[in-house]
Amino acid sequence: MESDPQKRKELYFEAEKMLCVDEAVTIPLYYYTTVDCNNPYVERTYQLVGEQHWEKWKIKAH
Repeated sequence: MESDPQKRKELYFEAEKMLCVDEAVTIPLYYYTTVDCNNPYVERTYQLVGEQHWEKWKIKAH
């Protein structure tokens, strides 16, 4: 345990460097994907979050 604040700061910096730079690994475990097929005559509603509401879609006249 280090009581000198400056030495502790240096040790924290070194630990952060080891964790985030030297040994950093990113493994995507799951990636959300969707496939949408659109026709120019379908007027869609877009949701910010969650599922699409197909019952609110409209078919435009050609």
